[in-house]
Amino acid sequence: NTITSTISGVSSEAFSNLIKIFPNPSTGYVYIKSTHFAEMKIEVYSLLGEKIIHQTVSSNDGIYFLTKGIYIIRIQHITGVSMHKVYI
Repeated sequence: NTITSTISGVSSEAFSNLIKIFPNPSTGYVYIKSTHFAEMKIEVYSLLGEKIIHQTVSSNDGIYFLTKGIYIIRIQHITGVSMHKVYI
């Protein structure tokens, strides 16, 4: 699921379509891929707002092990920021 918001007058839904997060739901590993961005800053938050992960990944990296729960993934890239809900 993608959380849609407006950032600088442009819908984050447009940015979200350029990034694939799979599988969702997942059993523990989440892949974050994009053919449009060479580098992305990833932040993963619990539903309580606790930052779990903060790092920079390349477009074909991004394998994360997460414990069971629901997470918000914030992805910053050259054209903006998108946020995604992930179920583990």
